[in-house]
Amino acid sequence: MPDTSAPVQSALHEFQRFRLRGPVRGRERVFNLLADEVRVGRSRTNDVVLEVPGVSRHHATLRVAAGALLVEDHSSKNGTYVGERSIRHARVLPGTKVRFGPVRFLLEPLEAEQASLAIEFRPGPSEEPTTSVETQREIGVEDNLRRPTLHFPLEYCPGTAPAYAQLYAQMTRLLQGDLAVLIQGETGTGKEMIARTLHTSSARRRGPFLALNCAAIPKDLLESELFGIGRAVATGVEPRPGIFEQANGGTLLLDEIGEMPPDLQAKLLRVLQEREIRPLGGRTRKIDVWILSATNADLHQQMDTGQFRRDLYFRLAGTLLEVPPLRRCDGDIPRLVEHFLEAFCRQTGTPIQGLSSRALELLCKYPWPGNVRELAHEVRRLVHCASAGQILDSHLLSEGIRSVVAEGAVKHSGGETLALTRRLQRFEAELIREALRRSDGNQTHAARLLEVSRNGLLKKMKRLRISI
Repeated sequence: MPDTSAPVQSALHEFQRFRLRGPVRGRERVFNLLADEVRVGRSRTNDVVLEVPGVSRHHATLRVAAGALLVEDHSSKNGTYVGERSIRHARVLPGTKVRFGPVRFLLEPLEAEQASLAIEFRPGPSEEPTTSVETQREIGVEDNLRRPTLHFPLEYCPGTAPAYAQLYAQMTRLLQGDLAVLIQGETGTGKEMIARTLHTSSARRRGPFLALNCAAIPKDLLESELFGIGRAVATGVEPRPGIFEQANGGTLLLDEIGEMPPDLQAKLLRVLQEREIRPLGGRTRKIDVWILSATNADLHQQMDTGQFRRDLYFRLAGTLLEVPPLRRCDGDIPRLVEHFLEAFCRQTGTPIQGLSSRALELLCKYPWPGNVRELAHEVRRLVHCASAGQILDSHLLSEGIRSVVAEGAVKHSGGETLALTRRLQRFEAELIREALRRSDGNQTHAARLLEVSRNGLLKKMKRLRISI
């Protein structure tokens, strides 16, 4: 009888790479095993991260051998299984089921086209989850009342860099009181998400969370937006509450606080001191609001020039939180890209196949002057431009990203050349001129289009020698 096992064994030896496919937390995940050694576990230092109860921090190691995968369990609490057999060491062939604690995978051969994907994406159902965002937040907080814990909004992807670990530890210490918090960071770093996290993790989580951009409202309207309008202010003017009163019992974020006019700074200082507001034409009333503020401006410089009151700064900065720029946390870029891909594919219903390794490499090398917001916009653009089942490759990235990375690749042994800096300056100047053109030279409007403060725009225009 002819031996039919030889062709099968020969075919198996042709497979040099594998992938694990299976459900993780109710969503199908695919992990391409591209390295010769892959670590699996709950800790984020692993190559395959399984943040699931029952998976040990360092659960197992996988090593690629000719036509098979060598699996080694690291004395995990809940074991590693091949099929239904608990193992310490095992040689696993494609088509075999492997289990790490409660998480089950199927080992599959990885085709050449699939091996080019850094992120393989298999979107799940487009329906919204049955549990609302608020319900999920409340359950998470109620379960941890004895020990304050941060509970992030579902749309936020927490960072893992040391700078984020330090930030989150500092935030956790603020959850029991109502100490005023000043959140500083460059444009696009996610300052409002940090403020929302503080609110949803605090005892005020059942109250409202409101945010007001002080730079987006004309000066003559800002006071009424803050403090409201009383009944006797003028004939024909309807009374209405300001944002302080609307946020009573909850949290208020004053974004772009550095843009607040000096006369309103004095009134805000009184609110912080007396915990009461006076609507225009109305009576004084008490408020109970946790006040957070955010800025991308240098408030110390503004204090030196008299643009910002020192006494107000020290009232607002009961604690100072610094949100790191993305360039200091570039190791988080792959996780952020996958997070945004999932979100935007779910929103648009576009079933892409994945993101290529070359595309992810360029995204990781780009300096991201617009930080996480710029990265989210780029991924959104990729998804909107993609067709069903497409692989998002490097040629689909914005020309600005590809050219900046290409010029930045030219380096001396002592550091970067000025090519990258010049390219970024040209790109920044083009964006500013386009914003000024669209706003007919109105600098306040142009600053809103660029999502920077007006003071920040003026500094950039001076540095880049741009005149109207």
